[in-house]
Amino acid sequence: MNVQTEHLDNHTARLTVEVDASKWEDAKKKAARKLGKRYRIPGFRKGKAPYSVIVRYVGEPAIVEDAVEVLGNEIYREALDASEVAPYAAGSLEDFKLEPPTYIFTVPLQPKADIGDYRDVRLDYEAPEITDKDVEESLESLRSQRAEVEESEEPAAMGDRLTLDVHSEFADGEEPSDEVEEEDVEAEAEETAEDVDSEDAAEDEATDEDDAEEANVPKKGDHFIHRHDLAIDLSDGENEPVLQGFSAALVGANLDDTVEFELEVPDEESYEGIVGRKVHFSVEVKKIEKIALPELNDEFAAQVTEEEDESLTLEQLRERIRENLVRETTNQAEMEYANKVLDEMVEQADVAYPGIMVAEQINEMIEDFGRNIAQQGIQLENYLQVMGMTREDLAGRYEEQAEKSVARSIVLGEVITAEKVRINAGEIEAQIDEMMAQFGEQAEALRQYLDTPQQRSAIANNLLYERIMKRISAIGQGTAPSFEEIEAEIAAEAATAEAAEQLLSAAEEAPAESAVEEAEATEVETAADEASEAETDEASEAETDEAESEESAESEESEEVEEAEAESAEDEGADEASADDEAEQEKTGE
Repeated sequence: MNVQTEHLDNHTARLTVEVDASKWEDAKKKAARKLGKRYRIPGFRKGKAPYSVIVRYVGEPAIVEDAVEVLGNEIYREALDASEVAPYAAGSLEDFKLEPPTYIFTVPLQPKADIGDYRDVRLDYEAPEITDKDVEESLESLRSQRAEVEESEEPAAMGDRLTLDVHSEFADGEEPSDEVEEEDVEAEAEETAEDVDSEDAAEDEATDEDDAEEANVPKKGDHFIHRHDLAIDLSDGENEPVLQGFSAALVGANLDDTVEFELEVPDEESYEGIVGRKVHFSVEVKKIEKIALPELNDEFAAQVTEEEDESLTLEQLRERIRENLVRETTNQAEMEYANKVLDEMVEQADVAYPGIMVAEQINEMIEDFGRNIAQQGIQLENYLQVMGMTREDLAGRYEEQAEKSVARSIVLGEVITAEKVRINAGEIEAQIDEMMAQFGEQAEALRQYLDTPQQRSAIANNLLYERIMKRISAIGQGTAPSFEEIEAEIAAEAATAEAAEQLLSAAEEAPAESAVEEAEATEVETAADEASEAETDEASEAETDEAESEESAESEESEEVEEAEAESAEDEGADEASADDEAEQEKTGE
């Protein structure tokens, strides 16, 4: 097999593989046998027709087509091994030539990036400041959350909460064309989609939408905002909802009123391109609620922190809020700063990737957009139909952003590798425990959900992303640790982990050693007990024998005494009898 590798400009490789003639002939015969089992050829049982007959029956092209497929996967695997290319995804068969039998594959290659002197990137960083005003606004937000709300039929006043249906359109500008009705339908669909789109999808679309707005200035009658059941608190100043003057226009309105008024778009960055335009509003008042805010004092602070171990005073609550705001704003500022530093790294890096990566990213972005609008009951197909777009048109809107996203992810991966940033199992466990702590009695059910390979991987990726972005922020500010310090930290972590493993191993071995010692002690005690019992038995036997011996001796002595007594008695009897006889003889003699 002869393999030629050609690297193409789009980061793919073309593999031209010439197959040995014998191998190709074997593949054709194998394909013919498969075809022979598929067809009933006259004069032959299924699968028993010879090759030449099958060729005449189904034709050479059919056999060649099946042979290409039969041999293709095997040839592709062997070609990859021979060429030593690193595929990003499965390759595709670009062409096949019959004379000589030659496969031509196109293979997307693994992305790569030369990030160069990425550690030399420097950008100015301005730490955020938290003012007393920020703290007081947060306190007001807490008050609003604990406010007593009561529906009212009184006219709307500042501080009331209103539920509204808002319809608005530009009251000036270029007159619409004859196709205004169709454009209105499209605009409404687009605004609806924008309203329900998530922040992530909106961020992905931001660049393309800004360009579209510059090219297509809203005409007279175009929609500005269209919302149903919009809940707002009437206020003035910086907290004014919608546009400056919106709340004032609704003061005095009654329930079910429809209020008509015009406002001017203020000169603010968020309204670039439409500053100074007139907007006509038609607002229906669907609900009016009076809000009674709790008094701001120590009692309020105690209520806010009642579930904590020790409730706080108002001043302590203010300090807590300040600390939280500092932490949150610092994290947000550092993340935004890190993204800018990463953009600079991407800008100076030499990045190469196959087009399939962009296609995958575009498809993911479209799917996310579809899921977001589906939450509001709008199907992607319906959205495209109303907008007069195809899926390919929508993909075109995402292409530039997808290319940037792919390049960023590749460079980010290289920086992670270079900086040796990683997450260990203990950190994943700690994060799971922290997440569970917020769910009280439902914590164990949450653990079953979180403690899966998929969820653990997601948690690890989030932790890894946070850590590398902090490192990138430090690089941009010139405060990142040196590579020597990183190596020392890794070595220290490894030593700590090894020590912990040894302690764990020792702890696991200790019960086993204790059990062995206990068993040995038990055996010794058992042996001692057995020996003691044996000695006791022997002593008992000896005592028994001695007692028996003594009893035997005593018995013998008793028998001897009895015999002696008997003999003595006999002797005495004999003596008495002799004395009697002598007495009788004496009487007789007399």
